[in-house]
Amino acid sequence: MNNTFNIKRIGLILKTDWIEHKKSFLLTIALLLIGYLLLMWNGSIHTHRNLFMLGVVFTIISYFGYVGLKIHLLRGRWLTLPASTLEKYTVLLIVGLLYIGIFIFVFWFSTQVAFRLNDRPIVHLFGMESSNVSIDGFRFPLAMRTLALIIFHFAYFFLAQVSFRKYALVVAMAVEAIVVGLYSYLKMYLFTNIFSTGDVTIPYIAVENPLYFLVDHMNTILYVFSILLFYAAYVRLKKMQIR
Repeated sequence: MNNTFNIKRIGLILKTDWIEHKKSFLLTIALLLIGYLLLMWNGSIHTHRNLFMLGVVFTIISYFGYVGLKIHLLRGRWLTLPASTLEKYTVLLIVGLLYIGIFIFVFWFSTQVAFRLNDRPIVHLFGMESSNVSIDGFRFPLAMRTLALIIFHFAYFFLAQVSFRKYALVVAMAVEAIVVGLYSYLKMYLFTNIFSTGDVTIPYIAVENPLYFLVDHMNTILYVFSILLFYAAYVRLKKMQIR
């Protein structure tokens, strides 16, 4: 059973999850949507960005709780389902993607409604531009960076929940503090040593500095680390399945 992969079995597990958690899931989406619409109604662009970050945190914590519920709670019956480890792991990944997709849609829908009714420039999904600059409301480079960061956070929160039981949240928050600290240092370093000089004659990509490699290839680095973290979570889940 541990080596099988059946799409129908994955569908059955997802269907069972939907039946068990449908009411709480729909209620959460409704509350998030109503809360966003009320808070965005007269807010500035800075308010919307803060709401986006709060929404990301809320989504990650919700998924963190979902994974913990399936793996550690329910008296362990989820791990004993007649399905392989790969199938159960795939279910967890699919649910994670659904969490991300639904959150992004709710945020996007809320911003469009709030700003159109107030006759203001449209807030784009991952930034703000005038409505006559972009028709589709989507800034691809910034969107890819933001999506990479979200997936990376999902990856190490997922790994922490699978690897640790009582201290999963503590470990995840410790990693979060390290990541935020490194990002803040990188941002401060670049601003202090490069951007504040006012020298615009030096092309950005021509500056010979290892930190610029991190900035220019941040998306790729985050996706690679996310894949490694997700794989480590799969290995850990497989060990739990064997026990």
